[in-house]
Amino acid sequence: MKRSGKKVVLNGINLKMRAGEVLTIIGGASGPKAQLTRLLNGQLSPDGGAILRVGRPGPNLGLPMGFNMGGSVLRGLELRAAAYGLELDDYINAVAALLPDPEQMRKPLPNLAPHERLTILYGSALLLPCTHFVNDSGPLPADKRAKKVLRPLFREVRKRAAFICLNKRLNVKETFPNQRFMRLHAGELYTLEEFEELPMQAKSKQ
Repeated sequence: MKRSGKKVVLNGINLKMRAGEVLTIIGGASGPKAQLTRLLNGQLSPDGGAILRVGRPGPNLGLPMGFNMGGSVLRGLELRAAAYGLELDDYINAVAALLPDPEQMRKPLPNLAPHERLTILYGSALLLPCTHFVNDSGPLPADKRAKKVLRPLFREVRKRAAFICLNKRLNVKETFPNQRFMRLHAGELYTLEEFEELPMQAKSKQ
């Protein structure tokens, strides 16, 4: 359970994930969806119940968490490596291997081309020793150039981690093996079949 002030925004959430799974959670008002995202990636604690994790959650895929937008990419990688207890040179070399020109990492993130930024943001997160990753779109970026580079890494990471994606609508352009879908409605999670069986009056109150 999670409250926002006195209002209960999430209630009765019962979710279990295993390595290799991709879960897409569809819909929900921005408040409950944002609260659920923060609970899943460890930024918030529940007001009731418990979240049991084996290992640490990863940073939100695609977001520049830990990167100072005015500092170099290398500085951001240094901070991420320190936060997760990684050997810095190995981590930097692994990220550099994803780029055609590793010297780009000496620049601030906003100065890079969009596909380079996405490759660094997704790749540097996927290289962390995390058991699950959360984001607001999909486990791979929409940019074709970045996706092509990141797909082999994503396949390897799926052997040890789960992915939770929150989308506003059921407009997923790419599906993955071992993927399931759920619906966030009125602060509760439903399978798509359960949601279809809800009375129309209840759905209209979302």
